[in-house]
Parts: sequence; C-alpha cells; structure tokens
Amino acid sequence: MSHPSWHTGRRQQRGAVAIVAAFALLAALAAVVLAIEIGRMYSAHRELRKLASLSALDAARVVGGCDSTSAAAPEDVIEGVNATLLQQGLSLEEIAALAPGVLLGQQTSDAGLRVLDADADADAADSVAVTLTRQFPTPLIPIFTPPDAPMRATAYARQGVVGRVAVGSSLLGLNSEDSVLLNALLGGLLGTTLDLSVADYNSLLGADVTLLQLVEANVGVAGVDDLLSLETSLPGALNLVSQALYATGEGVELVAAGLLSTLAGIADPNVDEIRLGDYLRVEEGVEDLVGALPINVLDLLLGLAQLANEGYAVDFQIPGLVNLNIPGVLGLTVQAHLKIGEAPQEALGRPGYRADGSARTVARSSQLMVVLEVGVALLPIGSFSLLSLDLDLAVDAAPATAELAEIHCPTSAEPQPWARINAETTVARIGIGDFDIGDADPIGNADELVVLELLGLDLLVVDPPIILSLGSNEDGELIYDGPFVPKIAAPAPEHTQTIGVDPSTILSDAVGDLLSQLVPNLLGNINLLGLGPVLELTLTPVINLVLDILEPLLNLVGAAVLEPLLELLGVSLGSAEVTMKAVTVEQPFIFRVE
Repeated sequence: MSHPSWHTGRRQQRGAVAIVAAFALLAALAAVVLAIEIGRMYSAHRELRKLASLSALDAARVVGGCDSTSAAAPEDVIEGVNATLLQQGLSLEEIAALAPGVLLGQQTSDAGLRVLDADADADAADSVAVTLTRQFPTPLIPIFTPPDAPMRATAYARQGVVGRVAVGSSLLGLNSEDSVLLNALLGGLLGTTLDLSVADYNSLLGADVTLLQLVEANVGVAGVDDLLSLETSLPGALNLVSQALYATGEGVELVAAGLLSTLAGIADPNVDEIRLGDYLRVEEGVEDLVGALPINVLDLLLGLAQLANEGYAVDFQIPGLVNLNIPGVLGLTVQAHLKIGEAPQEALGRPGYRADGSARTVARSSQLMVVLEVGVALLPIGSFSLLSLDLDLAVDAAPATAELAEIHCPTSAEPQPWARINAETTVARIGIGDFDIGDADPIGNADELVVLELLGLDLLVVDPPIILSLGSNEDGELIYDGPFVPKIAAPAPEHTQTIGVDPSTILSDAVGDLLSQLVPNLLGNINLLGLGPVLELTLTPVINLVLDILEPLLNLVGAAVLEPLLELLGVSLGSAEVTMKAVTVEQPFIFRVE
C-alpha cells in the first residue's frame, strides 16, 4: 500500500522539472535567436566594410593622381565611389541609403600607426577615407531592439604615384677630352685643382645612390625629409654620399666612394652651406615613395657643386687646346668665368597641378653666365709677339623648365604606364664684347672690346658689342612610354626628348652669325700715334688677317670648349632636353578600416 504523501512529492518534482525545462528551452531559443541576430549584424557590417574598402581603393586611384592633372575634389571622389557601388550591383536607391562620405588628407604616422591627416592642405592630399552607413537589420523577434545610431564603416586607402624629372643634357659616356674639361670645371667649382682620369669619371657616371642609403649612412638623420633639409658644407655632402656608397659594398660604387672621399678632402670648405633638398626637389608627403629611386652620382656631384657656388663667380683655365695651325700663331689660351645664377633642380613628386595652377613637380636647368676670354699670340719673335688678339665670347642661358603634368597608371588593357611632361624653353643670348661677370647683366651692359693690340697699343676694337638671341620662348608637350626606372635599370634613350631648336646646330649657326656681323663692328683706331692715314691704308688687310684667324678660332672654341662645357653643366641653348628618369606607381592599398 502506497503512502499518499509519497505520490504527492513525486508529482511536485515532475512539475518543477517541467518548469525548469521550459525556461531552459526558452533560454536556448533566445540564445539561438541572439546568435542569429549577432551573426546578421556582423554579416551586414562585414558587407558594409567590404563595400567601403572597395570604394576606398578606387577612390585612392583618383586622389593619388592616376590619369588626373589636378588635385581631386571631394565631389569627384564621391562620383567615383558611386560608380564603384553601382559596379557592385547596388541600385541608386541603395547607394543613396548608404550615404557615402569621403574625407581627403595625407597619410601620416602616429605612434607607429598609419593615420589620415585631414588638416593637410587640399593640394597635398594623397589618401582618402570612405564612410558608408546603413541601418541595422530588422530583428527577427521584436524584443531585440537595434541601436539608435546607424551601422558605420570607414576604410582608409592610398595609392602612391610619383615621377622623377630632369632638364639638361644626359651624359651617356665620357672620353678623354671630356675628362680634361671636367677637371677644369669641377676643379673650379670645388676650389681646387683636379687630375682625374676618364676612367675615374666613368666610375662616377656608372654609380648610383638612393636617398634611403644616404639616410642610413647618417646616424643623425631620421628619414628622407630630415635628409633633404640637412644643412652641410659641400665637403660634408660629398662625404655623406661616399659613406653611403661604401656601405653598398659593390664594385663601381666602391670606386666612386673612394673618389668622392678624395674630392671631399681637397674641396674648399668655406663655400656656403647647402641642402640636398635644394637640388633634389621632393614634393612634401611622398618621401617614402622616392627613397629607393636611384640617383646618378656624377649628376649629384655636379648639381651639388653648382648649388654650393650659386651667386658666385668661378674662374678656371681651359687646358689642352692646340693652336690653330695658322702661320704666325704662337699659342692659344682660354680663361673661363662662370656664374651660376640658379643651380639646376631635379624634381620628384606627383603629377598634376595645384589649385593655384602651379605644378606639383617642376624640374629646371641651370641659369648661368659663361664668359670665355680667348687669347692668341701673333707674329712671334722668339717668345715675344708683336700682335695679340683677344676675344671675349659670352653665353647667357636662362633656365628651361619641365612640369610633370600626368601619369597614366597601368591597366589590364595598357599594362605599362606612360607620362606627359609640359616643357618650356627660354631665349639664350650669345655675344662678343667686353663682359664683367660680376655685373647684374653682363651681356646687356657689355662694353666695346679691344680685339687686336700692337705692342700693347689698341689697334682694332669691336664697337658696339655683338649680341645675338638664340631660340625662342617655346613650350611643348612630351609623351613618354614605359616601362620606366625602377622597372628597368636605367632610363631608355627614348626617355630623353628635346623641344626647341636643334641643339646640334644652334651653336655653329650662332658662330656663323657672329662672324657675319663682326666686319661692320671692327673699327680701326686710326688716330694711333698720329699715323691715321698710314693705318687707314693698311687697315683692310689687317682686318682680313684677323678674320682669317677669328673664323677657325670661334669654331674651335665653340666646338671644343663652349658646347661640351654647357653640356656638362646640363644646358642646351635654345632648347630643353627633358628626361623622364623614373616612374613609380603603387597598387592602391587599405591602411586602416574602422
């Protein structure tokens, strides 16, 4: 017989278990639903982040400068974002619901993290943030209330697009005559006497260094931007390059390192301090993109030497000239006077133009004045000459400029980039007269020149001085096809183009024009010693004798001295020789997602 209280207890236990089971079932169901809701929200946010990232990558192409000639405006970037979202299959209504927003700025670093500096100047913007918003998914069960604020995703992206441009003659190889002239020129710029061989100069020509290597060689420099702003003497700069080359441990670079160390030891340390950034003009914000680009050591040496002498007159003797092989000529001397008004500048930066119309990346050649004092001893008697012929030949070269207008980035249809440069030449001047290199305008203020002296007395003069203009103010558009450095080892021949007059004939044509105007300007000092009538009778054959000497003299000095000297200084009279030295196009990348 069962006890009634025992049956009652068992019924109560079964009821309690049922209640607990019901609550557990409800809790499990709620957990499942919550997990589903969280998964739905996570999936929606992941999709939103994906759309924001894809939009940011395409927007970075617009902001970075691909196929653009001006700084990107926010509305242009928004238009690109909308086009990307359409390609992802979204309708216009769905795109509007996402409320796309963009923020332009410059990628920078904060505590080792890449961030967007939205306060950077609009022209300096190289990165973009794309923000998309959407409402949270409608809950499956109304008891789960979504947040009041919408779901948001922001992706930050950048694409680096930079080029390196130079204006000036490209040295492809040097011979013994070039080395003689380089010793004179570079010795004058360094304030010393040089005797380097053609092999030495070709070693400098064959060696390259990068900005990153220069940074690593200087323990006091934190990065490329610090390196470019570092003030140092010319010997200090040469030592810095030498140390960077030594660190490479490679053949031609080691030879060049030793040569630069020697030059640094004998160069005049008392010239003005220089900054590497005044020769290599790097656009602010792209230092990390140009650090690995190769820089030719001889170009760098000549550029820095000119920069150190900017505004000063440099004098040097031109050695190694032979006489004219004309009867009666005892010898020939050429003294050069050089004044660098503006040193050359290579430019590294992004393509396109700022809002004010100025180019982001502009290279220029030197603005300089060269005066060659040519002396010829005539009618020798032993080591003494009865007549001496003196001629001052001057060239005033204004800088040519080149602006990096556009870089077309690679696509599947066009796998290689191409670049467009807008270049401009200026008028050069050449003349015969008496020139003061220290004058503000030596050619414009030239005096009459005594050409011929008899026993130290003036016999023939050029009056007034002869001044000719070469070339014209001409601008042109140059197109360059890739691949470029660093995809190839060195610029291809087609990566150097010329606008303006033909540089191979302009100087010889100018010499011919000078000679044609020389006869009317040659005046005899007929009152010399009161023997005017006698000299007047003999003046014509004397002028003819001088002209017989002047024609080969001018041709020799033009071809053997002036033309190669200007080439070494990177100057082309009446033309601009423009080289697209390098192009770097990064793939757009995401550097942050929120």
